[in-house]
Amino acid sequence: MSDDTFNLHFELRRTPLRDLDREDAPAVRAHIREHAEARARMHGHHPALARFLYDTFEEVGPLDGLVDLGRENLVALLFRQAAARPGVLRRFREGEVLVRDESGALRRALCILEHLPGDEGDGWWVAHRFLGQGEAGVGVFHGDWIEREGVGLEELGPPFAEWLDVGRAEITRSEFGLREGEGPDFDIRMALIPRDTSGVTDAMEVLDMVARMTDGEVARKGLGFPIAFVVTDEAVERWELEGEPPCSFDDVLRNLTGMAQTKAVEVLSPGTIDVDGVTKRGTVAIAEMGGRRARRLVPVDFKPDGSIHVERVYLTDLGEVPEGEGWIGVEPGTELGLRALGPVEGAGGGVVPEG
Repeated sequence: MSDDTFNLHFELRRTPLRDLDREDAPAVRAHIREHAEARARMHGHHPALARFLYDTFEEVGPLDGLVDLGRENLVALLFRQAAARPGVLRRFREGEVLVRDESGALRRALCILEHLPGDEGDGWWVAHRFLGQGEAGVGVFHGDWIEREGVGLEELGPPFAEWLDVGRAEITRSEFGLREGEGPDFDIRMALIPRDTSGVTDAMEVLDMVARMTDGEVARKGLGFPIAFVVTDEAVERWELEGEPPCSFDDVLRNLTGMAQTKAVEVLSPGTIDVDGVTKRGTVAIAEMGGRRARRLVPVDFKPDGSIHVERVYLTDLGEVPEGEGWIGVEPGTELGLRALGPVEGAGGGVVPEG
């Protein structure tokens, strides 16, 4: 037995996983790439994590604390043990690595690695994309994804092989803490804003109404999490959605709109926006009404004193919502059993001028 023996506890969070065929490898990998890209763009980095896909749910666990130990072979062994549990159909590691580019220089990259164990040895699929940091801390990608697939750690090569190579590491006892049934931390707060909405007739007008309610507030406080606005004939329900939902965000909105006679809904979220080849932080609003959607993008520039400047606003009619993909009148795949957790302050006034 090696002298390097450890007791480790690995916390996993389980959430439902629908509308994704686990047997369709290209679709699964594209789905994970898109989510990884969105996280890296928004925050300027991507944490180290493990992702395990089952038939109807997925489990995700953070690896940053374990990677900080400086023992990649130990983390690789823990990953393999977690991946070998009954019911796991697909197993991924995600995070950042230093990869040599064509000139031989080491560069930071976002990486996704799928482990494909088999009779012939360690099968794998790996994809990486060079990543930098733009203004205001957003993530900026350089070039496209580079993908490879093969068998054997030698063929996988550095630095990716370290994510699977256990070396001589041994773990005396590993525990996989699972928040089964609880899902991730997700807080919902609701406020009812009485308002005559009879003059609102389409998705573009929903965007304008909500902008008049929120632009001043966002300019003063920023926007740290999505806010959904459910529009009825006599009021606007404001739902603050903080944390990781236990289902798809589409299903969250379907739960909200199913609680009242909804005529329209909008979700306002922090995001990143490409403007003339430059990635900027900003807000993304998408409204749905009458079977159609519209989008409002507001990129912001940060002044030296920390205040923000908006040069222009981008409005787009997204057209008809495909059947079964809407937020209004579509049954959610997951029932959340919503209840208001407390009031929120009313939205601030002020309007950002349209560009």
